[in-house]
Amino acid sequence: MRLQLNRLEQLAPLTDEEVAERVVSGDSGAFELLMRRHNQRLFRTARSVLRTRRTRSRKPTSGSTTGSPGFRNALRSSYG
Repeated sequence: MRLQLNRLEQLAPLTDEEVAERVVSGDSGAFELLMRRHNQRLFRTARSVLRTRRTRSRKPTSGSTTGSPGFRNALRSSYG
């Protein structure tokens, strides 16, 4: 656990763009840092999208269909 915190501390001075580039190359520590930085905004956005879909389709939508794999794929398409 302490090693992981050290890794996050090392990455902390990087900009989001620099961290995203590391995420695209497979750096899981960078991915964790980016998620920690933007977790609340990502959650609110996903919840809003899911509510909109549920309202339109009238079907319950599970939050389990969103999350880190989708976020990582979006980063890859943006920076890859």
